[in-house]
Amino acid sequence: MAQVEQRGFAALVAEAGADGLSALGDTARLAGDWERARVAYLALRERHPGTREAQAAAFFLGRIDFDRRRAFLEAASWFERYLGEAPEGSFAPQALGRLVEAWQRAGERDRARETARTYLDRYPSGPHAGLAKRVLTQ
Repeated sequence: MAQVEQRGFAALVAEAGADGLSALGDTARLAGDWERARVAYLALRERHPGTREAQAAAFFLGRIDFDRRRAFLEAASWFERYLGEAPEGSFAPQALGRLVEAWQRAGERDRARETARTYLDRYPSGPHAGLAKRVLTQ
C-alpha cells in the first residue's frame, strides 16, 4: 500500500489493466482498506467484463458487502453473479455457501432454503454443509 500511496490510488485505478486492478483490489482488501478494494474491483468489473479477474472481483465484492458493509442483499447479488459467471470457478463452493448465509441474514428464508438444497447437492460435506442443514430445518 505504500507504493500505492506514493503513485496515487486514483491514478493507478485509472491506468491499470485487468491484472493491475485485480492486484490493486487484492492489496487494498488484504490491507483492510475495503473502500479502495471496492473501487478497484468495481472498475475491474466495468472495464474488463467477462475476464477471470472480473469474476473473482464479483466474489470479493460479495465478501466485502457481507463482512464489512453488512449489506446482505447486495452480497447475495454479487455471489449470484460470480456463480452465474463462473459456476465451476475456484470460489464456487465458498460463494454458494456464503449465498446461503447472505439470504438467511437478509431474511429471505425461501431463497436460503433453495440455495441450501443446491449447496448440499453439490457439496454434501463442504464447509457450509452444517449451515445449509440448519437452514433446511428452520
